[in-house]
Order: sequence, then C-alpha cells, then structure tokens
Amino acid sequence: MATIPTLDTTTESLSFSVSAGNSNPANGLRGICFNWAWSSPISSGIKGSELSELCELLAHLRLTDAQDVWEYTIDASRVFSVKGMRSHITNSSLSQSTNLFRCNKILPLKVNINTWRIIQKRVPTRSNLDIRGVDLDSIHCPIYDDEMESE
Repeated sequence: MATIPTLDTTTESLSFSVSAGNSNPANGLRGICFNWAWSSPISSGIKGSELSELCELLAHLRLTDAQDVWEYTIDASRVFSVKGMRSHITNSSLSQSTNLFRCNKILPLKVNINTWRIIQKRVPTRSNLDIRGVDLDSIHCPIYDDEMESE
C-alpha cells in the first residue's frame, strides 16, 4: 500500500463523487471526480510529485455496483480451500527443500519422528556421531566390530 506522507498533512478535507463515464478535467481520471481542499496550494516539488503519484495510483481504480467479494487468486477456481493452500505451500517450498517429508497421521508420532530423522540423517549412529564431532573409541559396530555402523 502506498503512503503519501506530505500530502496527508496538507489536506484539510477530501471528498469525491463517482460519475458513469464522465472524465474529470481537473485530475484526468475517468468516472471519478475528486474535490480536495488543500490548506495551501500544491505546486511542483515534493508535494507536486506526490500528487502525480497519487493520481497515477487512482487512475487504475475501477468502481462497480457489484457487491464486494474476497478473491483467492492462487487457485484457478478463485475459491479458497485448505487443500489448495496446502498444495500451494508445498509447491512453493519444494524448490527450497529437497528432503520433503509429510507426517502420516495414521502412524504413531514416534514412527513419523523416526522416519524424519532417517531422511535427515539424524539417527545417532556411530558414523553420524563421528561426523558431528562426538569422540568415540571406534565407529565400527560394537557387536560385529568389522563393519562401520551406519543407517
């Protein structure tokens, strides 16, 4: 949202009316007539450039007689749904994370956590602990002692 700080302190009152198709020669906007009551005349400079910026922003304003509605522009149907939002979040985060894991609500939480730890290589095996700098006597399997313990 744009803010016009200098103009905000200059105006004493603002009124506008909407007319169907008639253009306002004062501000060049079609269909919308603004009547500003400035506390001092607007000339060139900062206030003049801010007034031009404000008029450019208002030039794209289109008013209709239709009832205001919320529009969900992410989905093609333009109707909000939790499934659509979740799909959008998943699709936008796929590029950021290569290790995508979705919890299965049917499985117990400890199974989901263990699965996530395996995917992230966070299982505390001897080789993973050694990579993280934990001092161990040996990274070999304590039972067989001939293979390196890994996932």
